[in-house]
Amino acid sequence: MTEQKPIVILGTGRCGSTFLQTSLCGASNIWIWGEHDGILRSLFNWSRQARNSKALQDFSFPFVDEDPYVTLKRDGTRAAWLSPFDAKAITEEERAVITNLFSRRLPEGKTRWGFKEIRYGADSHVPERMLELFPATKFIHVVRHPRGTVSSSIRAWKPKIFAADIDETTLHDMITQLVNDNMQRWKRTTAYLESFSAANPGVVMTVKIEKAKDQLPQILEFLEADTSTSPVEVASEMNPARNEQHISDMIDAAYDATLAEDPDFAVVAERVGYTA
Repeated sequence: MTEQKPIVILGTGRCGSTFLQTSLCGASNIWIWGEHDGILRSLFNWSRQARNSKALQDFSFPFVDEDPYVTLKRDGTRAAWLSPFDAKAITEEERAVITNLFSRRLPEGKTRWGFKEIRYGADSHVPERMLELFPATKFIHVVRHPRGTVSSSIRAWKPKIFAADIDETTLHDMITQLVNDNMQRWKRTTAYLESFSAANPGVVMTVKIEKAKDQLPQILEFLEADTSTSPVEVASEMNPARNEQHISDMIDAAYDATLAEDPDFAVVAERVGYTA
């Protein structure tokens, strides 16, 4: 299982990760699953607790290679902690769970699996653990201009701001808070993934979604995948609030105000090739 070559697409949300996911599914041997609500975070927290348990290490783990009945007869006080697994077994189960989850139901001809997820930021430890479990993992860090990302996030995730009965002052306060929250999320996640990329050269490719379509051959080459592709037609729904100019103006104003108060934001944006 360590020889598996997962493909992991990461980003901030509303960054174009779904577009890249479906584009890569057009490669002859690749299948990228969608989001899974960040559940690997819980799996890895469980694993870390089990592997780091002093009690299990002190009492159970040293005896797993011995016949358990011999252990029981030799030292009955060990019975309470007698266990059939050790830290190595925990790691093996992690690999098995991930492989079994994401390699099932692959479409015909697909042999390389992966997933995209927007919920793995700096506090998740998921990219690092994936690389430990599967050293051949390749990561795609998808970025979109922060202004577009923030605006799209608010429109897609907070439709209540378009309610006609919200007064102007309340609407202004709501948008200001939402813009600030999403800008900070963009900054934290982008800075973390770029640091992860710098710490693991050759493992992470940062892709600006605005150029992803033209860069698809280079992306597939980075993934060491078959470069022959076919288009994937995906039905999508338009956001009916997309063209609300009044909302757009308020979002832009709040974005500019937050940007002026946070010079570090522009630094992170420049690291991935954007003028904030």
